[in-house]
Amino acid sequence: MAAGFISPDDKKRVEALQRYQIMGTPPEQTFDNIARLATQIFDLPVSLISFIDTENVFLKSNLGVEEIRNSPRSNSICTMALGTDEVMVVEDIPNLNQHLMTDPLLVAEMGFKFYAGAPLITHDGFTIGTICVIGREKRTFSEKETNMLKGLARIVMDEIELRLRGIFDAEKKAKDAARLAQLNFNNQSLIAKAPMAIGVLNGRELKIELANPIILEVWGKTDEVIGQTLAQALPEIKSQGFLQILDNVFTSGTPFYGKEVCVSLERNGKLEDVYFNFVYQPLKDGDGNTTSIMIVANEITEEMNARKALQTSERQLENMVMHSATGMAIFTGKELIVETANQPMLDIWELEADAVLGRSLLEIFPNSVNPGSTDAILEVFGTRETATFPEVEVVIRTPGGPKPMFLNIIYVPVFDDEGEVDQVIASVSDITQIVNARNLLEKLGTEKQATNDILLSTIQDLTAVNQDMMNTHDDLTTTHELINKMLSGLQDSQPGLLHSLEKIEESVKKAETAVKTSAENTSIGIWHVDVETMDCTTSPGLRKLYGYPLDQEISWPIAMTRIVDGYADRMLEAIHKSIELQQPFSFDFPLYAYDGQPSKWLRAFGKLDYNDGKPTHLSGVTIEIPDPGTQIQNSPV
Repeated sequence: MAAGFISPDDKKRVEALQRYQIMGTPPEQTFDNIARLATQIFDLPVSLISFIDTENVFLKSNLGVEEIRNSPRSNSICTMALGTDEVMVVEDIPNLNQHLMTDPLLVAEMGFKFYAGAPLITHDGFTIGTICVIGREKRTFSEKETNMLKGLARIVMDEIELRLRGIFDAEKKAKDAARLAQLNFNNQSLIAKAPMAIGVLNGRELKIELANPIILEVWGKTDEVIGQTLAQALPEIKSQGFLQILDNVFTSGTPFYGKEVCVSLERNGKLEDVYFNFVYQPLKDGDGNTTSIMIVANEITEEMNARKALQTSERQLENMVMHSATGMAIFTGKELIVETANQPMLDIWELEADAVLGRSLLEIFPNSVNPGSTDAILEVFGTRETATFPEVEVVIRTPGGPKPMFLNIIYVPVFDDEGEVDQVIASVSDITQIVNARNLLEKLGTEKQATNDILLSTIQDLTAVNQDMMNTHDDLTTTHELINKMLSGLQDSQPGLLHSLEKIEESVKKAETAVKTSAENTSIGIWHVDVETMDCTTSPGLRKLYGYPLDQEISWPIAMTRIVDGYADRMLEAIHKSIELQQPFSFDFPLYAYDGQPSKWLRAFGKLDYNDGKPTHLSGVTIEIPDPGTQIQNSPV
């Protein structure tokens, strides 16, 4: 449909739009969140939620073009959605057929080329606006993307209907209060005792005739202002538009309703931003002429500040998740939509953020049957309790193939304002290396009592490390409980918010320190030798024993330079003999003192791994043993 086209039922369509009382209103977080979600889903820089009246296109949300709030209807591409219930897609705006527009398009002038818009259709069938996404490159728009944009349009309409119901409720309460106040207009004592701010302004000059104690407190004034005009009593409101609104109420005889409106008032010697729900109700004489205006207001500053604090705490929660040393993710709803996932969690999944954020975990990992699987997360929505899975053996389907792992898993429920489980926070620690080392030590064994003692001590060390990891999870559980307590108690105890956040930070730091300490104190090296190629792979623990950085791979030639002369060749002979005779391997050897580290003695022992009866790898562990007393020189390298 052409950009300037006006249908025969446009008057009824505009009346339907006016019913929602949304034109010219300030931005709202709910609609901005939907627009932001659209840019993320379609990977486009601009998303608009627009409403179209007779002359103008009003942008309720304008993500990506924040400098624009209104544009003429005649040259707005958004008007092309009028008269259709389908998604309008323009793959190359500059090359539009001329019959589709009457004037140059605003978006074309700004260099945009792609447009896709879904109509916002009311329950009675009128298109009142659009939700659209815009890009600077030509592109196509798939059927799946079309359905997703339609879905976002339905969400916008649901929010509009909810918003309207909220306005109706506020208007009803305000009307009821105003009606009550008007019925008792001559009973000043009753007004004075009313539980909300009430005042009466007489005549078009708005002279303060009556003001109860609550409205005087709201204004930051005493009863000395009675008899003054509102402009004299509150000069700070002259530039804020309220005097013009009151004049319109007086001249039109139509009440005005304000919802969550911010007013700057001078209180206690300074300007303060104060929020109100209010009504300006005209009071009329027997002939229907307006004689005065009654103000009925309810201050909601604390609620608005609490909402802002909640938004801040949500950002802090996301920041905590993203910077945690433990794998963490937040799943929303029973569809388990991945809202947030930090890098340790992405490393466990072996996936990039773009591949998981905004998608269902059920889709990412279908047919998961592990003890800590998606079924276990869904059970948290029913039990409403934290679920813990220590040392779970899982197989994760990664792009590189099945990935067996051992994990410590905790699922913590997060409750919404109605007390229902809305999200689940997952905390996952990869303990695969610790469990494999412990299992390998148990498998190898030895007949020497001294070695048995060392193995027992090593296993105890591993148990302690694993316990540290479990303690880390306990601390993280405490963190999640603090978060839930903070969120659920926010409305009742605003001063406790800062204290809760400090507790969260303290708990997270404690947990991350435990994880770091456990990793640094692990002193067991794990290695695998390919019997065919003699290539050797090593764990960070082995590199630590040899005195190399944990992230540096070490080859045979490099490792041999650290072993005291004579022992390196004997070690290689022992390895070849173990492979040839297919018997367990064990060898004690010293390392040179190196880079500030003292000389030390190590013991390496291992066994052959077989496939179809043939040895494939010699696998084992290396541990530090007591110095037998042999003098070792400094490293020659």
